[in-house]
Amino acid sequence: MNRTVKELLTQSIINVASWNVDLPLILMSIRSRVTRATEFRAFELLTGLKMRWPEDVAMKRKVYGSLNYGEVSEMLLDERSMISQRVETLK
Repeated sequence: MNRTVKELLTQSIINVASWNVDLPLILMSIRSRVTRATEFRAFELLTGLKMRWPEDVAMKRKVYGSLNYGEVSEMLLDERSMISQRVETLK
């Protein structure tokens, strides 16, 4: 995680003195990426909500909502399967 933050800061910062201004957007970028392992965004896994983007806030759009039952169910079944596979490899 720290390496990812450092790499993104290095790539996106124009003025080194203002890195703290860019940090919130960089963190949002990281939290909004769909990971290969879970196929969900970190934000969704932590909050159970779909992520709201700055333009959604600016336009006062309500485009976010809870993950639906099917999404949560699929996520949990995938996790269960992955855990079962890992347990089998440890035997």
